[in-house]
Amino acid sequence: MENVPLGTGMVEFAKYFSLLKQYKIDAPISLHFEYALGGAEHGAKTIHISKEEIIKAMKKDLTTLKVWLKESGLS
Repeated sequence: MENVPLGTGMVEFAKYFSLLKQYKIDAPISLHFEYALGGAEHGAKTIHISKEEIIKAMKKDLTTLKVWLKESGLS
């Protein structure tokens, strides 16, 4: 198993979000960043990539999530 950015792994998010909508599940969503981010993913005090790279990766995942929610009619 390997943690990867949204949209690059094996989870079928379109199907997942369609099920949330179908069953009218209205619950909070938590976005985790557990893939390699220079140590930041483990709470390291010293990271091995720039803060800008970490923020860019996080923004990309957040944007991806927002697009999927909009496409599925959940936002």
